[in-house]
Amino acid sequence: MQNTKSETLLKLADSIRGLEYTPLADKLHLYISSGIKDLDESLPGGGLPAGSLIEVLAGEAAGSFSFCLMLARKAISAKPAWAVVDPGGCFYPPAAQQYDISKLILTRPPARHATWAFTQLLGCPDVSASFLTTASLNADLDNMSYRRLQLAAEHGQGLGFVMRPKEAARKPCWAALRLLFERGENGGGEVTLLHVRGGRSGARLKQQGIGFRVQGLGDGMRQPSLTPEP
Repeated sequence: MQNTKSETLLKLADSIRGLEYTPLADKLHLYISSGIKDLDESLPGGGLPAGSLIEVLAGEAAGSFSFCLMLARKAISAKPAWAVVDPGGCFYPPAAQQYDISKLILTRPPARHATWAFTQLLGCPDVSASFLTTASLNADLDNMSYRRLQLAAEHGQGLGFVMRPKEAARKPCWAALRLLFERGENGGGEVTLLHVRGGRSGARLKQQGIGFRVQGLGDGMRQPSLTPEP
């Protein structure tokens, strides 16, 4: 009886994972490389799902924006524009020159209009990746606002990066991927995959210089060295 129950639970878990895929990305098989080969291999579809939201949770001054830009490098090169919604005025464009700032759309609306601006950019098919820092907003995103962002991302088929305080880990996740980024020693960092839609959560990536290695996968899975592709 116990074996039968376990098998049933496994089948139900597999069915739920199948339902959790972003519908449009799943139908069209659109996935964008993160530029890190082994990270791509640990994600469903072999990369970041186009038309989706990616949450990156971090503490103050953790360097999460730089990490998001690194993940979006392949996407940025694929379309005419990329965008940053920066109501707090914290983004410094010259620091992102390696990502072709000639294609950058930088908007600094009042905090009360930031979510609306981000939604418009997400829905534009010519924008490859959009970035929003919710720490600079007057209020956190509610479920209805998050749902609108999700629908806009599916329409535009780009990547939407939402950077939130790490305390948001307790809140519902509308994103296809939720990562926790923590600053490590000597300028490195550690990333935990808190939620992977259609895949396995719990992997930890430890940054060493410009590379990563996977920790804590368990279940006999290999632990590869993660290195950005050229």
